[in-house]
Amino acid sequence: MSDERKSEKEAMLASFTTIALNVALCAVKIIAGILGRSAALTSDGIESAGDVLRGVIVAVGIKMGAKEADKDHPYGHETFECVAALMLSFFIGFTGVALGWESVRALFYREKTQSPAVIALTASVVSMAIKLIMYKAASVKAKKLSSPALEAESKDHLSDVFASSGVSLGIIGAMLGYPQADSIAGAFMSVLIVRTAIEIFRENAAKITDKSCSDEVESEMEEAILSVDGVKRLDMLNTRQFANKIYVEVEVAVDKDLSLAAAHDIAQEVHDRVESEFAPAVKHVMVHVNPT
Repeated sequence: MSDERKSEKEAMLASFTTIALNVALCAVKIIAGILGRSAALTSDGIESAGDVLRGVIVAVGIKMGAKEADKDHPYGHETFECVAALMLSFFIGFTGVALGWESVRALFYREKTQSPAVIALTASVVSMAIKLIMYKAASVKAKKLSSPALEAESKDHLSDVFASSGVSLGIIGAMLGYPQADSIAGAFMSVLIVRTAIEIFRENAAKITDKSCSDEVESEMEEAILSVDGVKRLDMLNTRQFANKIYVEVEVAVDKDLSLAAAHDIAQEVHDRVESEFAPAVKHVMVHVNPT
């Protein structure tokens, strides 16, 4: 089994695990919210249904992104993962705005309700802990597999941690006789959630608009290229990020008296050096030779 195929299977397993856990959390929070008389927890449970949908979007993005290159997509399908992440950013942003609106509205209009029960607080704290574990696991997996979709999903888990912590604070405040705590905490958490959505959008928009690599990465590539025997000078180095892969264009100067075969061998060595030293991020290297 190829490395790319293994990566796809790992990413899909992580995504389906997330979907299953979100289904369970959705049911637990809604039931505990109803039994524990907590509207905030019940709403959080309903919002978890959106997490299930977002998990499906991530799974579809990973599956589509893992498809082999074809005639219509000769450079592969990796951008599908970025598209999934962009869609996820809009869902997360909408959730944050909705939470903020509801929190501000509740500050000015709040009906008299019974104090929440301990079961509601327990469920909220447990949910927060599980989401924190899911965030850590997804973040590690995303870095290992260089998956934009899993990276976005990990940040979605982090936004859920913020939301659950806000719910917990609200429940505690209501139990202590300060129902406004729910709204204040919710408004603050909504800002963090929207910020997460913007961060996901910016990162993935850059990956589908031919953004170059960082100066540090390009400097390391330049050093690797100039270390190849026969390379007299580096005339051009262009890089572009295409989803989770990097494409490189290089122009190097070599001795004009070399034979075509010898010049080709140098170009091939440059190609192989860049691909090997920056694997698996670099997917393709184009090398042009200039006489000097």
